[in-house]
Amino acid sequence: MILLKFFKKIICFIFKEIFSFFIKLFLFVMLIIFIISGVIYNQKPAIKIKENIFIKINLAEKFPEQRFGINLEFFDEKAMTFYNLLESIEKSIDDNRVEGIVLNLNNISLDYAQIEELGEILTKFKEKNKKPIYSYAENINKKNFYLSSFTDKLFMPNSNSATVNIFPYFYEDFYVKTLTDKLGIKFNIINIGDYKSYQENLSHSFMTETNREDKTRILESKYQEFLTTVSKNLSLDINKFSQILESGELVASSAVEFYKKGFVNNLYSLDEIENEIGKDYIIDIENYHKNYISLKKNYPNKIYVLSLEGEMGGVKENIFDNISHINPDKIIKILDKIKNEKDVKAIVLRVNSPGGSALVADKISKKIEEVAKIKPIYTSMGGIAASGGYYVAANTNKIFVNKNTITGSIGVISIVPEITVALEKLGVNNEKIMKGKYSDLYSASDFNQEKYEKIKESNLRVYKDFLGVVSKGRKIQISELEKIAGGRIWTGEEAIKLGLADKVGGLKDTIREIAKDNNIKDYSVIFGVDEFDLKEFYKNYSDFIKEDKLKLLKSNIKSTIYKDYLFNKPLMYFPYKNK
Repeated sequence: MILLKFFKKIICFIFKEIFSFFIKLFLFVMLIIFIISGVIYNQKPAIKIKENIFIKINLAEKFPEQRFGINLEFFDEKAMTFYNLLESIEKSIDDNRVEGIVLNLNNISLDYAQIEELGEILTKFKEKNKKPIYSYAENINKKNFYLSSFTDKLFMPNSNSATVNIFPYFYEDFYVKTLTDKLGIKFNIINIGDYKSYQENLSHSFMTETNREDKTRILESKYQEFLTTVSKNLSLDINKFSQILESGELVASSAVEFYKKGFVNNLYSLDEIENEIGKDYIIDIENYHKNYISLKKNYPNKIYVLSLEGEMGGVKENIFDNISHINPDKIIKILDKIKNEKDVKAIVLRVNSPGGSALVADKISKKIEEVAKIKPIYTSMGGIAASGGYYVAANTNKIFVNKNTITGSIGVISIVPEITVALEKLGVNNEKIMKGKYSDLYSASDFNQEKYEKIKESNLRVYKDFLGVVSKGRKIQISELEKIAGGRIWTGEEAIKLGLADKVGGLKDTIREIAKDNNIKDYSVIFGVDEFDLKEFYKNYSDFIKEDKLKLLKSNIKSTIYKDYLFNKPLMYFPYKNK
């Protein structure tokens, strides 16, 4: 036995040293790459500026709301934010060198709210200089057809294998309670708000009526917005267009059939389009943004855009963590820094988050309330700014939404898994040593009604805090707020009518409005960047080196499956993905 323990220690030591070696090697190689790439980046030859150009935009590329980590332009010259994309197109409107735009609509990475804002700028481009915007897609769905309606011509390949699938809406979720009951696993969901439906598929065998009602209303509202916009852009009869969509004619269809129905202008490949224009006169939007326009001007005033994108979670990052989350400490640090910077005259909060940890949302909200007393803060909501995403926005001075924004979901939920029956089936006896009532409140076994009521009481207090923040920030009486809260979700336009938001407008509209309202002239727009901190980076990875690797791996597998930063805690979380 002693000998086995000795060999186990030797094996663990070897395993640890191997990991340590590779992590140190990784850090060393990264450092060398940074130095070499920096030198190469600064020694690039001058770019020849062309006339009579078409700007090509591949919308499969990622256009995040902000840059994360290191500025990797010398690794990826196509690194652009969504704001960079909007600004570049806006600059091209008055650029005499630009003859037109070509959009590649395959596998669009943007959400509907971003497409809506992009479409508005494309409309300005067409209306002002009468120059063409061409769009190309090999497969058409509702999302890329929506964007194509803002362009002059849509092209598809001359092939029946180029598919078309456009229909009003479809949503599905798998309800697994019957299965988990057979496995002896139960998910206790303690929700405050009848419409707070996050993860109800774990605790119900069928969709609840409140959930079905809420989702149907949102899907129908977004469908009607799609119908209205596309019909207007393409000069279609809205009733006839809706009949075509609802009849299923455009499901499992093809580019050839789509062309016959008059929705495609010509059947050309992308290569044929580029040959017609002249490939020498086509440049990528990234090239145009970087080499053709001057964006960096040293204006005395600054408007600071702070992006809150992803889930709200307080988990520690490590090399296995691929969950995008909002770190409250970093956000608070940035806000503390810019609140005292004299040249920063205003702040725009760009929110694209479904929420998450109630505590994280509350910490950020309190800091925003503090800073808003010193400087104006407006919110620009992206595709989703719901639950915790709405919580952080409630204390800002004005809230802008797109028509396709999903917001609201004012409610709180906790999820406590219980595996008592599963343990019994597997012959596992869960022995406890405890002292004090409720010390086993979040144990995965022996959950009962008394524990349920205890957690519900806690969540009710969090819910009252949520209502209080929204009531104060939006100046809505609690009694009136309760009628539109309870976990209900709303589109951007609905939110305005209910007093939860102020105006329809995108990120650039929000920036212009905050400048106008606060008489800010000659300003630059700057973005909060999650800056690369070598010291913090080394600390995180040196901590990893010191940890028991098998234990860490198990922990991360558990985190991936169990997502433990979302279980056993009060959550402000949005019930479904906005696709």
